Amino acid sequence: ANNKNFCCKKCYKPSNVRKSLDATEANALEQDISDPVEVTLTDKSENNTNKLLKQVLAQLKLLSGQIEDLKTENSKFRNDLINKDLELKKCKTQMGKLETRIDKLEQEKRSQNIIVKNVPKCDGEDIEAKAIQLGRLCEIDLEVTDFETYRLSKDNKAPILIKFSDLKKKESMMKSIKKLRTVKLSMLGFTVTNDIDPAIFINDDLTPNKLNLLKKAKELHKKLVYINIHGSIMVKFLCRKLEPLRKCGYVMNKSWPH
Repeated sequence: ANNKNFCCKKCYKPSNVRKSLDATEANALEQDISDPVEVTLTDKSENNTNKLLKQVLAQLKLLSGQIEDLKTENSKFRNDLINKDLELKKCKTQMGKLETRIDKLEQEKRSQNIIVKNVPKCDGEDIEAKAIQLGRLCEIDLEVTDFETYRLSKDNKAPILIKFSDLKKKESMMKSIKKLRTVKLSMLGFTVTNDIDPAIFINDDLTPNKLNLLKKAKELHKKLVYINIHGSIMVKFLCRKLEPLRKCGYVMNKSWPH
């Protein structure tokens, strides 16, 4: 038989019918294949997105926990810092009290001393004789056993320290010196030239802290009267009673009444 109109010997279908079937099957197959692929790609994209979201959420949760830990640690450090600050303030307060106590003890040791300034040093000088002469000037009889005296350094104009064995004699001398107001070199037997007779300054032996306090007080309040009683600096306002001067902060207040 003539097989020209058939696609092959096995199926014996007409070639035009086979072509039609091939086209229909191809379309069906293409439709069947394309749909699952599209669904598969969409599912994979959603899965990847969900996976990324889960990872991001996990990272955020981890970071949130770390932030909370840091907040707790920061709060702990802050509390420790506050406690350390309180301890430091307490130590400063105790140190201030200790310094005040030491200064008070040091001033008590100096309570029987006086400092004489602006007395020139000369060869073979007899400081004890000058101290006795200063006592006579104040109408106080002094013996060598009543005091101890020496210069505070080797400088030619170094102050002279006179340490009395009796506090009453020291106070009597200071009262007399204040009445004299001015003591000149010539009063102690020094020879003056060209009518220049420098003044001698005689004061209580104060600690550096007391001297600094007194200096600042005088700089700020020149109209006030300062009196030293047993090493304690006192201040007298005009028409007011004597008040103790203890702290620099008290002096530095410029609204302090005059």
